[in-house]
Amino acid sequence: MIIPDPEFHTDWKSWVKAFRSEAQKKDALGPVPVPSYTLDTLPSAKVKNQLIIVTDEIDGPILAYSDGTAWRRVMDQETIA
Repeated sequence: MIIPDPEFHTDWKSWVKAFRSEAQKKDALGPVPVPSYTLDTLPSAKVKNQLIIVTDEIDGPILAYSDGTAWRRVMDQETIA
């Protein structure tokens, strides 16, 4: 399943519609691609609820989410170093 890019949609309603369309595809239960970044290449966190993998965080690769201001580690909600 491919998660629709929230920046492409003008509002959350159109994003949800695109997400539902993707989820209804035959292979929707497969792996979800999550982009990877290093600390030096982190994208802006200004769009809330994005997911990424940070490959060189202190404890090794971690899943992170954007809160609209910063990237936070999913496991403990701490800001990425």
